Amino acid sequence: MAEPPRDRPPVVCDVAPTELLRAAHCVAPDLLVQARMVLGAATITEVTTAVFESAGRISSASEYFSPTVPNERVRSPQNAVS
Repeated sequence: MAEPPRDRPPVVCDVAPTELLRAAHCVAPDLLVQARMVLGAATITEVTTAVFESAGRISSASEYFSPTVPNERVRSPQNAVS
């Protein structure tokens, strides 16, 4: 998988803080400080009902991502809905 650009903060959905902290606590509680630092550097976006509904109408990942170029979108999320 391609590395994300280092000049932009990571973007995660609003469920990521809960899941990352839960996983860190379960697997290695000493990583909670590092997990909080990661979240502090991230842009957290809300996943709305409309986003979930749109994602549910995509039949497979291959419909959305290029099979030959990792992480290259072949369709925008708006165009993925038929």
